[in-house]
Amino acid sequence: MVTFTRRLRTLLAAAALSVAVPLQAGAMPIHNGETLEVKFGFSGPPDIGIPQLPPNDPWRVADVLYGILNATYLGGFGAPQATFALYDGASLLGSFSLTFAQPFTTFAFSSPTGLFNFRSGIASDFSAIIDGTIDGRLLITSTSPADFDFSVSDLQVGHATQASGFIPFSPGARITEQSLLTPPVAVAEPATAALLLAGLTGIAAVRRRSRRGQA
Repeated sequence: MVTFTRRLRTLLAAAALSVAVPLQAGAMPIHNGETLEVKFGFSGPPDIGIPQLPPNDPWRVADVLYGILNATYLGGFGAPQATFALYDGASLLGSFSLTFAQPFTTFAFSSPTGLFNFRSGIASDFSAIIDGTIDGRLLITSTSPADFDFSVSDLQVGHATQASGFIPFSPGARITEQSLLTPPVAVAEPATAALLLAGLTGIAAVRRRSRRGQA
């Protein structure tokens, strides 16, 4: 059993990341300062799915959330850049900035307890990803002066074997929605609106009195 586990770990550690160019679907124009919100979840706890490894084996623990950002140039100038923020509901787990390639670029968040810093981002809490209960939200905000079509594909979870490779787990992440996140429109509260109306009425009354005094 020990010999099998060692051989298995050797094979897994040698696995390198291999990514095919994904098809772009559901792309949305994103301008500087605008944000693409990507919602995702899991149908169950991600696992490497090899019964020979005991349940508490560290190789069965997910420590990488990996994805592909499709980016198609629309216009403008400047290096293509964006910030990536990972949320569990309203709780921020981690964020980082990335200068990306076209037509696609890879990005990933790593657990702070993982052996490897896979890609750039570090998420402070991976527990909801490990047990498959995350209310996943990725916010990708363009910081480039240029305009792009953005979409995310091939969102996966797994275990890093090196700084540039990981073992994908099953079930993978399910992207449920991708949309342009628009800032909320400020609406005046009733009390504020009443004060504003009273102020405008007072200014109008002062102007009328001034005109009468000049007549």
